[in-house]
Amino acid sequence: MTRRKSLIHHHMVAWQSDDGIYMQSFIGAWVQALSIYFDEIGLLFKISTERLPKQDYCVSASNVKLIPIQTLGLGYLAKRKKIIEICRKVSPNYNTLIIRGITPLQKIIFDNVNVRKKYFLLVGSLANSKPRFRFNRIDIIVYIFYWVRLAQFKRIAQNAEIFANSPMLLKELSVKYNINATFIPTNTISDSHFVSENKNHIPKNKDSLKLIFCGQYRDWE
Repeated sequence: MTRRKSLIHHHMVAWQSDDGIYMQSFIGAWVQALSIYFDEIGLLFKISTERLPKQDYCVSASNVKLIPIQTLGLGYLAKRKKIIEICRKVSPNYNTLIIRGITPLQKIIFDNVNVRKKYFLLVGSLANSKPRFRFNRIDIIVYIFYWVRLAQFKRIAQNAEIFANSPMLLKELSVKYNINATFIPTNTISDSHFVSENKNHIPKNKDSLKLIFCGQYRDWE
């Protein structure tokens, strides 16, 4: 039986320790949840030399390994060459690729990881991520990169299976970009994260009230 081994890429900065791989929780919880469905997961991530405050989640699954794509101190062509070498070197060890984007290195990773199946998980609205154009150097560069990565995504969509993490995003891809996608929720919240309603449960501070809201504003229509 073919082993299920997948590479995952995102512009995440991770830190390796003895007890696991630390990263931001919105990616870490997702990777940890995916680990039970694969024999091995390789993370094509950048790394930090020490644990950063934002690296608040530890991926402890033993079948998840970090594959650094660090290119500090290299020029553009040297960086590109190094990333291509890493992609081609690790490709024989895996049979699927999942890119969680939009992400800066998406095109070079997609083109140079040679595996049987390639997937692109789009998280967040393309229209709402469009930067405002202002006449200063930084904003002009950001604006240009937005259109470059959007063009890259459209090309990738022709050769990969596209997943979207909301029904509204499915509609946006279909109506605005003529791209067919499959709805794949990325929510990792479960009942165990909440305190059950119990009459005998008394809060430590009866005067306190904690509210949690998670949402996303969409105005692309």
